[in-house]
Amino acid sequence: MNVYESLFTKMGDRKFLLKRFLAISLFRTFTMFGLFKSNPTKKMRKQYDALLEKAMHAQRNGDIKTYSLLTAQSEKLWKEIETLEKNTQGT
Repeated sequence: MNVYESLFTKMGDRKFLLKRFLAISLFRTFTMFGLFKSNPTKKMRKQYDALLEKAMHAQRNGDIKTYSLLTAQSEKLWKEIETLEKNTQGT
């Protein structure tokens, strides 16, 4: 009995271990090719939309100072999003 067979008999069913090994190797393959990578700008776009919405509500309530601050923050965030997207498209 070799080392691998002793591992199989100690750990349980061979079919279960084979399925588990295949699942892990497939997951590693998918992550290697980037199928499970998240979009880095997705979260930033949500923040951008939230800032614009807050700015709109501030403007409607007559708070122009807050409106201008939130608009400036959203513009800065939008520039970051654009540069990130340019860098990811270039590679």
